[in-house]
Amino acid sequence: MEEMNNSQTPRIEGGPDTSAKFDQNDLQEVQAGEGKHVDAELERDEPDEVSREVSYDQDNTNLEKAAEIERQESLDVTRMWYERACDQAQSYIDAHGYLYDVSYYDAEVKLDNGEVTESLVLRFSHRTGGTAKDWTMSIKMTDEYLDDQFETVIEHVILSKNFETEIDERSEGGDDGFGEQEFEELKGKDRDKTGEELALLKQTNEDINRLRTEYGLSEFIVPERAVHVIKQEHWVLNEKAIYNPRLKGIGIRETPANIVFYALATHESLHANVNNYLLPIMLTEALVEATTIEMVRNQRNATIDRDRKNANAVMWQHEDALNEYGDPLYSEETYYAYVDDVGQLRSIEFGYQLERDALQMLLKKVVERDGGVRFKDEKEVQKELLHALMADDPSMLNFINDLFGSDAMDKLQFAQSARDLLRIVAEL
Repeated sequence: MEEMNNSQTPRIEGGPDTSAKFDQNDLQEVQAGEGKHVDAELERDEPDEVSREVSYDQDNTNLEKAAEIERQESLDVTRMWYERACDQAQSYIDAHGYLYDVSYYDAEVKLDNGEVTESLVLRFSHRTGGTAKDWTMSIKMTDEYLDDQFETVIEHVILSKNFETEIDERSEGGDDGFGEQEFEELKGKDRDKTGEELALLKQTNEDINRLRTEYGLSEFIVPERAVHVIKQEHWVLNEKAIYNPRLKGIGIRETPANIVFYALATHESLHANVNNYLLPIMLTEALVEATTIEMVRNQRNATIDRDRKNANAVMWQHEDALNEYGDPLYSEETYYAYVDDVGQLRSIEFGYQLERDALQMLLKKVVERDGGVRFKDEKEVQKELLHALMADDPSMLNFINDLFGSDAMDKLQFAQSARDLLRIVAEL
C-alpha cells in the first residue's frame, strides 16, 4: 500500500554516468602513443593496394583497442558503483535482520537471445547455515535499474529466499505454529490493538477462510497475537506492513483508519496462508494484492463503510487536488483519503501497480493461449493461481510452462524489476 504524497522511489545516490563515449581526441592519443595515426596512410594521394590494406588493418586494430579501453573504463566505473550498491544491500539486510551477508563479483551472463554480456553477480551467504543454501543474483549493468529498482529488488529477492528457507518450519511455543510472539525487540514499540482492530482481524480470517473453503482446504487462522501494531515513531520500513515468515509474525504501522488496517492485515495474512515462493515473488505480491483489493472493495463491514464514506467526502471536497508531481491526487486506485493533523491532504492507494499490470497481462495471455479449453476468462486463471499458492500445488505453473515453453516460469523468475517483469510477460 502506498501513501502517494509521501512516497519516494528508493534511490542509490551518486550513480555514475556510464554513457560517456570514447571521442576522437582520445582515439588519437591512444594511437599517437604507438607512433601511429589512423589517417597516416590515407593522406597519400595515390596509395598502392598494399599500403591501403596496412592502413585498414591499423585502423581496425586501433579502433578495437580504443573500444576495449572504453569498455574497461566503463566497467571499472560501474564496478565502483556496484561496490556502493553492495554496501547498500548489506546495510539494508543489517537494518532488517535478514539472514544473509552479501558480496559481489564480475561474471559473464548469457541472455535469452544468446548474447553474452558483462554483469555483476551479488552473492548472498546464509549467516547461520542450517537448511539454507547460499545463492546468487545477477544484476543488469544499467543506470536506470540501479537508480530506481535496486533496493526494491533486494527486498523482494531476500524475502523470497526467506520464504523458501522457512517454509513448513514453525516457531516453538504454540500449538497453532505461531509461537508466543513475544519479541524483546518490540517492547515499547508496539501498542495494544483497539477493539475495532481486533474485530477486523477476525473479519480478515473469516474472509480468507471463505476462499480456503471454496478451494476445499482446511481452516487456517492467523491469531491476533501474531499481528503487531507498531507505533509511527518506531516504524523504519518503507512498506506499511510486513509478514516475517521466520518469526511467523505480521507487523503493521499505525494506520489513519480502520479500512487501511483491514487492507494491510488482509494482504499480510494472505502471505501467511500461501506458499510465497511457488511463483516469482513479484507475481506473488501482485496476486496477493489483487485478492486484497477484491476483499476491500467487497467488504461491507460497518466500520469500513464509515471510513469509505469519510474518504469519499474528502475526495469530493478536494476533487482537484494535485500531488507533488502535479498529477491528480486521487485515482481509481485510491481507497482512502483524509486530512492529517497539520491540514495536509493525504491519499492512500493500493500497491504493486506495475506488478499487477504484469499479472493481468499474463492472465490474459493464458486465456488466449488456452483457447477456452480450461479457462473462459482472466478471473478463472487468477482464482486457480491463488488456489495453487494456498494448496502448494505446482500443477498450475506446469500448465503455464506447457502453454509458453518449458522455461516460461524461469524467465519470469529472472525478472529484476517490475518493468522487467512486464517486458518478459509481453515477450512470452
